[in-house]
Amino acid sequence: MPSSSVFVQARYRRSIYIGAFASRIQLRGALRVEGDVLTLEYRERWRSPITLRMVEGKPQRVSAPCASLGNIEIVPRLLGGQWLILREAAFEALHTWPGARNGVCRFQVVGATRQAVAEATSELALAVAESHLRLAERSGDEAER
Repeated sequence: MPSSSVFVQARYRRSIYIGAFASRIQLRGALRVEGDVLTLEYRERWRSPITLRMVEGKPQRVSAPCASLGNIEIVPRLLGGQWLILREAAFEALHTWPGARNGVCRFQVVGATRQAVAEATSELALAVAESHLRLAERSGDEAER
């Protein structure tokens, strides 16, 4: 299992207060695989429409079974950097994840060097693929019985 985390950030829109304006949310967090579950631990920040100061939310955690996710993709960004794209393979696997739209979550990968980012993301992709393989093996064993 991978021991490293992939640090990510994202921006998306959501209504913060009832009846208030939609605010742009900044998310910073870490993706890691724990057993057969992909976990995102994150904290949100936004500018308060009343005071115009940055407000920081509480630490939060969401997770999804690796078997319910598709392949993890790394895509280059237009002005440098990389996007990490998660797609769901099972219906509504990512519905509780922040910024998820149409079964896809897109995060900007944050890291010191490109090589460190590439190694950590490939470890995540490998852990998800191993989870799919274990699930296929278990279903094959049950079919034999």
